[in-house]
Amino acid sequence: MNPLRDLKNAATYNGIEHRICEIITDIPKCDNLRLCGKFFYLKFRDGKITEKEFAKYVYDKIIRYCIPRKKYKEAAALYVETGEERYLLDLHDQAKNLFIKSLKEHGAQLGEPGELIAFVVLEAFFNAPQIACKMFLKTSEKMPVHGSDSVHIRFCGEGDKLELIWGESKLYQSMGSAMDKAIESIKSFLGKDDDDPGRPARERDIDIIKDMPDVDTDEMRRALCEYFNPYSEKSNEWKEVYSCFIGFDYELYKNLEGHTEKEIEDYFVENYIKKIQDAFKLFSTKIERNGLTSLDFILILLPFEDVNNFRKEFFQLLGLNCTSNEDNKND
Repeated sequence: MNPLRDLKNAATYNGIEHRICEIITDIPKCDNLRLCGKFFYLKFRDGKITEKEFAKYVYDKIIRYCIPRKKYKEAAALYVETGEERYLLDLHDQAKNLFIKSLKEHGAQLGEPGELIAFVVLEAFFNAPQIACKMFLKTSEKMPVHGSDSVHIRFCGEGDKLELIWGESKLYQSMGSAMDKAIESIKSFLGKDDDDPGRPARERDIDIIKDMPDVDTDEMRRALCEYFNPYSEKSNEWKEVYSCFIGFDYELYKNLEGHTEKEIEDYFVENYIKKIQDAFKLFSTKIERNGLTSLDFILILLPFEDVNNFRKEFFQLLGLNCTSNEDNKND
């Protein structure tokens, strides 16, 4: 059996069903595109969505997003052995400091909650463990900032065929602008790398996966590297998928109808499904116009009442009172 099948999600996601709901709906067929989607909305309470509670939920995952598995396991073992909470508290402080450092040094390029949400969704709903701890690596002085927001894997069916999922996240007030920026980032990822002229950023990220994979054992590392070894049979058994998380302001929240909580949520879901249909068509058009029809895409949608208020809630949990400028409003 492939040892990578034993790789588990970095975090646990108990209770996520109380924070976001998935909508299952038919989406338009695009014969010339390889595009699928997952669509979510925040849980309602008393006729309003629970943005603050969701901010706390994703904030609680920062250790497992920011800290490599090996460091976490070492700290957890010391905690079990000694009973000293400081080993885990030190990791929490380190994760917070990584976010704060990235915000100060790179602004909107790093350290925004959109990246953390994408990590949570890919692990919790796709069962796709993170295999490169990009936040830990990106904040290194020797590591270029450019590249994918996250990297995850999952297996296709019962065999050994692997999906390598490049995660891209955009948290914008405008859904269309978020999609444009996601497409722009992917094109940049496939193009030339400013830090290594003549070499795409994608190739540099594959080197990171091979050299610094976030896996549990050497056996897993060797199994993963087999997929990138041109002399191995496994090199023909993997594919790449581009996951685009789009968080956006949704004006419907300000015009909800209904007298009971159920009526309000039913009204929202009915109209959100129409929004999903339009969004899927719009994203399909953008893929075609940018000449990316040969790629596999996953579109992930999550609407907010106000992404900037959500961002502020998250920053407050970090201990920051952020009133960022326009450049830092969009992840």
